Amino acid sequence: MQQVPLDSRLIASVAYNPDHQTLHVWLRNKRHAIHQNISEAIYNNLVSAESAGFYYTCYIARKEQPAPHHIIRTVFRLAAACAISMLLVSLSATSIASLS
Repeated sequence: MQQVPLDSRLIASVAYNPDHQTLHVWLRNKRHAIHQNISEAIYNNLVSAESAGFYYTCYIARKEQPAPHHIIRTVFRLAAACAISMLLVSLSATSIASLS
């Protein structure tokens, strides 16, 4: 697996393993991202794109599904926000009723 440098403000270099369909992306901010199930055509498009950063952002990075723990955390946050909202509405209704 050979690392290929890219002329991109976002991406420093990439490497592709066709046997495992794995794309390694080294970003300029020193982050290393690994993407699974990437076809060789997608890799070739990335390497030859006029704007590799744009192609990566639109066609590779955004296609990934959030990890399950992120989904669970979001559901709990939404449930907590709903519970707090219902509590505030209930308290407001009680305060208004006591004024009458």
